[in-house]
Amino acid sequence: MLSVLATPHDNVLAVRIDGKIDEDDMERMTDRMEALFEGLKAAGKPEKLRVYVEVVEWRGITFGALMDELAEVLPHINDFERKAVVSDIDWMETVTNLFAPLTNWWIEGRHYRPENRDEAMAWVAE
Repeated sequence: MLSVLATPHDNVLAVRIDGKIDEDDMERMTDRMEALFEGLKAAGKPEKLRVYVEVVEWRGITFGALMDELAEVLPHINDFERKAVVSDIDWMETVTNLFAPLTNWWIEGRHYRPENRDEAMAWVAE
């Protein structure tokens, strides 16, 4: 399950993952993403989003949700600039750090432990 989190920052898409992501989850996230893009555009602000993700438990993503993500998020690939991943799942930290050099040309990413979630939000929003 993916939940969209409230944040005071109008350029931060914040979500919590706790289980398996399905099509309904992806629709909620992409609806929020589009609303944030629209808000930034209407306010005349830079149209780059930052992403904050808390991962409590990861059980994967359905094929339909993956296809939705590719269709909805991929066209915005250059519209994101930072991503903070907050999790105490060891392999999640490894994956985030492993792929950071490959993705930093497009989106700067960092991993944080749950006890540092405030630091993660501050970094992603700055």
